[in-house]
Amino acid sequence: MARPKKQSADGGLTRARRDFTRAKARREQLKVAELEGKLVPIEVALAMENMRATGFRQAVMQLPGTWAARIVELRTAQDGQNVLRKMVDELLTHLQGMGARIRDRLTRQQTITASHGDRPAGRRASTSRHGGRSSRGADNRGNNK
Repeated sequence: MARPKKQSADGGLTRARRDFTRAKARREQLKVAELEGKLVPIEVALAMENMRATGFRQAVMQLPGTWAARIVELRTAQDGQNVLRKMVDELLTHLQGMGARIRDRLTRQQTITASHGDRPAGRRASTSRHGGRSSRGADNRGNNK
């Protein structure tokens, strides 16, 4: 049975330097990917999904007020189907353009944030990886937000 080799202090230091260099190189790769638009910061992705859900909710909530008068005047089921079809088409058309509206809004927000010069666009000002909060939603002082 072979005995395990003892690791020297130099070997551990070499490994630590290698790991550090690899991590540094990976961080730079991620920065480049973000600048090239291949990587989206999680804050931006979450903001986009929040805007998309809010826009969808607003569009759906407007349906009754927009279409109630048209539905009241209907006499046949076919008329009802035609009105509902138009309603769905309008909703889908609204949703189709939502991606571009969200992109434009986020771009404006990032431009404003970047022009302040205090932090890069698309990033929150925070000192920790979790935006100043622990994974349980409390800030670093233990107070819930």
